[in-house]
Amino acid sequence: MKNLLLLDADIVIDLHKIGLWKAVVSRYKVHLPSTIIGEIKHYWKGNEQVAIDLVPEIKAGDVVEVSVDPIDQKKVYDLLESKKVEAIHDGEREALSFMYFHNDEEFRIALKDKAAIRAAVVLDIIDNSLSVETLLKEAGALRQKSELPYELTEKRFSTYKTEGAFLFLDAEKPRHKKK
Repeated sequence: MKNLLLLDADIVIDLHKIGLWKAVVSRYKVHLPSTIIGEIKHYWKGNEQVAIDLVPEIKAGDVVEVSVDPIDQKKVYDLLESKKVEAIHDGEREALSFMYFHNDEEFRIALKDKAAIRAAVVLDIIDNSLSVETLLKEAGALRQKSELPYELTEKRFSTYKTEGAFLFLDAEKPRHKKK
């Protein structure tokens, strides 16, 4: 059985750009939140706009559309806001909400955005989160010497994971009023 994987729109687009989308879909059972499916339209290759059509993969069952109730998304939004996590995009919020409410299942989520990685720490789903670099290595799609854009690397992911831990700890400190 394939591992269950949740992706953000930016990562789907990046995987198409670097030509590794098919490798990921063949290795994982990819799940995409409805909001994200609506966001994915195309990417730019030089001056050429290249369309992304997920419909065949959704119809074939290689990509599964998931959704999260808006009330549950609002609960996650409120929790993140209370912990002073900066704003995340609608698609990321739905993906992180899905992970938050399915944290006991075998889902993993690939993240690249700073705010989303920090949010995963605060939501206590970071152990089921991974960088795109790690995702590609696990899929056997990345050779050791391959160059990835920095925003897809494990190094960047780890940096924001650490920042998220400090953010979480800082938000947990009791605030004393000055006399």
